[in-house]
Amino acid sequence: MNKDYLFKGCAEIIWKLCQLVDTGEMIDRTLFHDLCEREHFLNYLQDEYPNAIQLNYFNEESSIGNLDVIEYFNDAMMRHANVVVMEDYRLSRNPLLLAINIVSAIMQEIYCANT
Repeated sequence: MNKDYLFKGCAEIIWKLCQLVDTGEMIDRTLFHDLCEREHFLNYLQDEYPNAIQLNYFNEESSIGNLDVIEYFNDAMMRHANVVVMEDYRLSRNPLLLAINIVSAIMQEIYCANT
């Protein structure tokens, strides 16, 4: 697996999630955890927000997309979303903000694995 692509993909998804939050988008908390548990969070974002979420590193059809990277990310979202809740980050309304924090934790996981 290309850890550099995974790290860059995480940065890309954080940027896109920040843009969604900035425009007032939010998703239901139960839906968020369900999507993560079923490893469908990326697919949901790309299907629900096709104009806002155009990913390169997490897109199999992209020239730099990589299935191993996508699978690792989806698995990591599932692992992290199963052990953290919004209150852990003092959040109360928008699970997309929790997603940003989880993706940041995934980036730390990748970085620590490389050192």
